[in-house]
Amino acid sequence: MFTNKLLVTGIGSLPYVDVEKALDKVAEYCPQLPFWPQLPKRSKQELMLEAFLFPWIKEGLVIFRHGRGIFSEKINKLDLYHNSLEKYNPLPENIAPGLYKFKEYFHKGLFTAALGVKGQVTGPNTLSKYNLLESGLPLNHNKQILKAVLKLVQEQINFQIDFLKELKLPLIIFIDEPAGFTNFYEPNGGILEQGLWDLIMAARKRGVVIGIHCCNKPDWYKLSRLPVDIISFDASNYQITGKDKNYIIDFLSTGGRIAWGIIPTSGAYWPEIHRRVVNYKDLIKMGGLITASCGLGLSTESTVEEIMEYSKKVVELITSHKNR
Repeated sequence: MFTNKLLVTGIGSLPYVDVEKALDKVAEYCPQLPFWPQLPKRSKQELMLEAFLFPWIKEGLVIFRHGRGIFSEKINKLDLYHNSLEKYNPLPENIAPGLYKFKEYFHKGLFTAALGVKGQVTGPNTLSKYNLLESGLPLNHNKQILKAVLKLVQEQINFQIDFLKELKLPLIIFIDEPAGFTNFYEPNGGILEQGLWDLIMAARKRGVVIGIHCCNKPDWYKLSRLPVDIISFDASNYQITGKDKNYIIDFLSTGGRIAWGIIPTSGAYWPEIHRRVVNYKDLIKMGGLITASCGLGLSTESTVEEIMEYSKKVVELITSHKNR
């Protein structure tokens, strides 16, 4: 899986409402590293927070207000956070239809060029940062709920490993952390930091390639010291300068790879993309992934197709530089 190839893939979400159309586009543009698509325009249940909090929404422990999950802190309900993980499938078909249809497409022989497969989960830092306790405080302020969040993410990773293992291809799972890592420095941040480390190591012990995606300003010191195989970042908005380049070179030299989110989700402009690719070509040539800067679930279908075409052009450009 980890050759010097440069592969195109997606962060996770796409703007289609038809599952089969979404997968047809994945097969067309990401034939070597297809991913299962989340489709938030099809249903709000497939949004980044809602989809990965399903068991607790189902149990009535989390309700959504203004785009944030509000977590119950009632003493008689705290044990239910753990108990409900045994009660419910963490990613049922009505919440993640793209995952189930994805496997069907493999069985129909529509991903014959695949070298691996990619899945994703919303990470514990983001779940704790973007949701709130009933008191209005971030989840960091309730140690028991914070530990339950880590357990939830672990269950979702394990479910995808078990669900996709019959495809007999290397599996990459991205832990999506758009919130970044500032909550490592907040109350109970040590639990989160150690918990993320433990999640990564547990998945790697099961033979999974683990990536971490951060579309916020990357903390390269933190990122490069996590035991991940791939670091995915927004290369369209954040430049690599000074010490950051040294952290990246060290990470690459130990066998890590970068997912270059070099195509902006807001709309592609080839001269600017070309400039950035040429600027980073020596690093990109070491192999890795080419992606959009973030998920595309709220984009337009035409924007997605433009971004995917530009992703292919980036691979062609780097290949031409390699052959010189």
